[in-house]
Amino acid sequence: MVLCVLLNKTLIKKESPELLNVSRNTLTNFEREKSELARLINQGFVLDANIEAIEKHLAELKAI
Repeated sequence: MVLCVLLNKTLIKKESPELLNVSRNTLTNFEREKSELARLINQGFVLDANIEAIEKHLAELKAI
């Protein structure tokens, strides 16, 4: 099952199209036809989630 990180939540492929307002078929076709772009988009979501987590931890450290 393909995982997609979106809105700081890990979603299974079945839930992702609902948030993106596209059909499941559209998302599957996009991932198949533009696999490199889909991979880069997913990596961007992962990176964004990691940056948010780091910023949260940094704020906690500054509060100490």
